[in-house]
Amino acid sequence: MKNVLLAMLSLLLLASCSKENKMLTQLVKFNIKPEFREEFEKASINSLTQSLKEPGNIEMKLFADDNDPSVMYVYSRWKNKEAHTAHGEYSYSHNLKKLAQKSLQSPPQIMLLNETKPAVNHPIKQVNPEDKEETLFFIFKVKDGYREQVLKQFEKHITNTHNEVGNILFDLYTLEGDENTFVVYENWRSKSALWDVHMKQAYSQETGALLKQAVEGDLSKYMSFVTEVHDNSKTIYAIKKQWEVSGFSMPESVFASSNHPWLYVSNVNMKGKGGYISKLSKDGKIVEEKWIDGLAGPTGSDMYNDNLYVADQKYLRIIDVKKGELVQSIKSESAISLNDVSISKSGQIFISDVPGGKIYTLKDDQLVVWLKTPKIHHPNGILVDGDQLMVVVFGSEMNPQSPTDVPGSVYQVNISDKSVKAISTGDKLGFLDGLVSHNKGFFVSAPFAKEVYYVNDNDRVLVETLPYGPADINTDDDNLYLPYIFGDKVAAYKIVKETWKRVTTKEEYLELCADNYYGDAGGSSVASKDGKISGSFGGKELKGTWEWKGEFFSRTSTLGDMDLGYDELLIEVTDTKMRLTLDKGNGISIVYNSRETAANNDLQD
Repeated sequence: MKNVLLAMLSLLLLASCSKENKMLTQLVKFNIKPEFREEFEKASINSLTQSLKEPGNIEMKLFADDNDPSVMYVYSRWKNKEAHTAHGEYSYSHNLKKLAQKSLQSPPQIMLLNETKPAVNHPIKQVNPEDKEETLFFIFKVKDGYREQVLKQFEKHITNTHNEVGNILFDLYTLEGDENTFVVYENWRSKSALWDVHMKQAYSQETGALLKQAVEGDLSKYMSFVTEVHDNSKTIYAIKKQWEVSGFSMPESVFASSNHPWLYVSNVNMKGKGGYISKLSKDGKIVEEKWIDGLAGPTGSDMYNDNLYVADQKYLRIIDVKKGELVQSIKSESAISLNDVSISKSGQIFISDVPGGKIYTLKDDQLVVWLKTPKIHHPNGILVDGDQLMVVVFGSEMNPQSPTDVPGSVYQVNISDKSVKAISTGDKLGFLDGLVSHNKGFFVSAPFAKEVYYVNDNDRVLVETLPYGPADINTDDDNLYLPYIFGDKVAAYKIVKETWKRVTTKEEYLELCADNYYGDAGGSSVASKDGKISGSFGGKELKGTWEWKGEFFSRTSTLGDMDLGYDELLIEVTDTKMRLTLDKGNGISIVYNSRETAANNDLQD
């Protein structure tokens, strides 16, 4: 405990710079106890968000180790030692230090970094929305006598690397107090840019050959591949249509994966003689319409060890994808209609039964009930997410037209103890079908409303209202694949990351928001530059006036006969959406799509 306290004090009150006005750059490595991992990340994100506002901060980023969930890194740059010392006096810094006392496995490793040539110059290049970044820290120590040779080689190496299209950033530092230890911080637009292009360059091979002589052991053991951790409350997603293809018969589900080249579409085919599965390319071409035929009414699917597991009414079908053959059918006498399948990394298979209100698992080639609980009436889409099974519910009844039916919600079930927890942002979201994970959140489909939502710990956002209702959706990380069960089509939409920008002045509001229509399926409204509000929601007229007060949009309005009164709203926008948070940001939040965006998507159909 004493060592952790001393290390955290050093982290917060570092005083190792020889010159008062010298820029301070450091990398800190944390080893976190597993039970505190989530809490420490949230506290670190909060500290990061506040730290970036400090006048003395130049840059700060939080990273998670890709191969060890207990390890996180913070990279930061400060104007000088005084700026970093002042950082340690803020309450959020003290809170993080206090949390570290109980949550770290060992004292944090604090690395004060000294620049080399060429000088560090961030940002060299901007990150593009389509980039799938590959980031790493390469921390190594050279043998005596190699230091100057390594410095000279890297000066040439970095200059050439910065000219590569796929490189975003490449820095080399030496470690304060240990002149033979080096830290490389590099960021690439994709894995391919690093491994297929950069590593094959002549100068990269020269550098690699030198390091094999200068460094003890395998170089890869000194490399830590990391992913930047963002404040998800600031990030949302939009989707942009790529293609749409017809030729299906009640497509209920699409299997997709970043690790598999093909799409598999389950066709219920109620109008024909039995269901089937189609094989589809990721650019929207039907490779084989009836790749697997003779099924009852196939729905959700998942893959494990080159076998596709498909829910098919009372059966779980197992298909060898390499052979394109049905190899096994396992029947449940108790299931009413199996619907979705999700498989854990260890191979445990979960299957939902929507009308039966149960979730099954496969044990010794038998389908047995794994979960039945009154908290989850009609489990539809399911998804293994780490040690949790995520579940979306169709509704409290099987009839969305029933006046007593309650819309479905999103739940997580602990796989170990089967405890059920409702996700607050997914409460009564709609009559739900499918869900897929994406960056610590989930895309959720509501086919009867023809909607797709994005749900995370902070928000529920209507991503898109579509021409047809999407059933059991899927993703390969880049695209969202939508089976239009009542449109006999499948569509692909590219996932685009957007970031909320807070509007704090009237001038910004007039430029970004005024005279633009925003709304949802219930209607839309516009706040005009002359201070008037007009629109319609739920068939009722919205009207009122607005002005700007301090950092808030102030409005007085009515909806039909209802007096909405006066409120001051915090406004945030992206290119396609607006988020309004009542009571100066302390009340509920409402997210509306830009009507112009919706119109543009309609034009594509």
